[in-house]
Amino acid sequence: MSDLIQIRKKAQLTIPQSVRQKLGIEEGDFLDVQVRSGEIILKVKKLIDKEQVWFWTRRWQQGEKEAEEDIRAGRVHRFPDAKSAVALLNSRPKEKGQVLISPLTPREMEILNYITQGYLIEQIATALDIKEQTIKNHVASILRKLNANAGIEAVVNQSEQDRVGATDSAN
Repeated sequence: MSDLIQIRKKAQLTIPQSVRQKLGIEEGDFLDVQVRSGEIILKVKKLIDKEQVWFWTRRWQQGEKEAEEDIRAGRVHRFPDAKSAVALLNSRPKEKGQVLISPLTPREMEILNYITQGYLIEQIATALDIKEQTIKNHVASILRKLNANAGIEAVVNQSEQDRVGATDSAN
């Protein structure tokens, strides 16, 4: 594939639509520019905020898919408290090479208790008077320690769906 483009004023150029589509380049994306042997090399760079990188890992995305399947199939659990949720996760058979569950900090247990009661991230942040991003970071830590992104994510997602449904039916 070869396209001829022209450098315009202030050294601006337009990457042809066919190239943008083939490489998935969107407005706002970054390009890494290198010069090698008299050639300009452009590489697409999809930058992710460092606090959100965990969400885009292959393992996490697989867990997201599993959680969505669990919710659709009705495979969700309700827990009276965080200890009950952790106990269920501990009782599951361990896969080969799976890391044992790490102990949760008191703050993580507190947040997990809110989650098992159906609180949303923003509600937990308000209740604890901390930023939503801090809650999200704690949730990510909880899920890593419990090695259970799909199971807890299903509880969180189902709780959010239940609350949205309750709000919709009240209107």
